[in-house]
Amino acid sequence: MRIGRGFTQFLLALAAILLTGCGASGNAFHLPPQTISGSSIKATVSWTPSPLVALKPCQVTVTLKNSHDVAIVQGAAVAVKFTMQDMSMPPLHARLTPTGTPGAYKGQLIPVMAGPWLIDVTINYHGHRVTKSWSVLADN
Repeated sequence: MRIGRGFTQFLLALAAILLTGCGASGNAFHLPPQTISGSSIKATVSWTPSPLVALKPCQVTVTLKNSHDVAIVQGAAVAVKFTMQDMSMPPLHARLTPTGTPGAYKGQLIPVMAGPWLIDVTINYHGHRVTKSWSVLADN
């Protein structure tokens, strides 16, 4: 059995695409939990559902500890911003509030579209500011 030249070229092109990752996104999507560390703050960030679902509420929880590994109960401001990466649209914002559990802050955002989003978490605590971002994916 002889394979035609066109079919051989197709197989070579397919192999090149698969080996080089052509067409793959350059973004690595992250799953919870994620961590943030600063000089006086350590935080664990989680969100549900994961992956995010477009038009469904996303609960964001941040658990804060100080540099001595003790829960931060008062004096912290925690903000979350969702930015759609592939669309020109305003970001979504939420200020997280204490849950009653020492060190735990919670808030809710609703990703309005499926696709890649950037989650930015900013924590301010007694003059110290820590910010970190993660790429996440919202499904339909």
